[in-house]
Amino acid sequence: MTGILSVLTVTLGGFTAYASERFPMTRETLETAAGLMLLGGFAAIGCALPAMI
Repeated sequence: MTGILSVLTVTLGGFTAYASERFPMTRETLETAAGLMLLGGFAAIGCALPAMI
């Protein structure tokens, strides 16, 4: 379950970073949130890796 949630978090973070170009007023905030989602998702994947292997 953690693996699925972490992959979704990484995907959502990547999409948010990509879509931030369309919103120039809040671009920095969206990029910061996307970065935190990416880092959190990769950390969760690292924690769930022993269970997936």
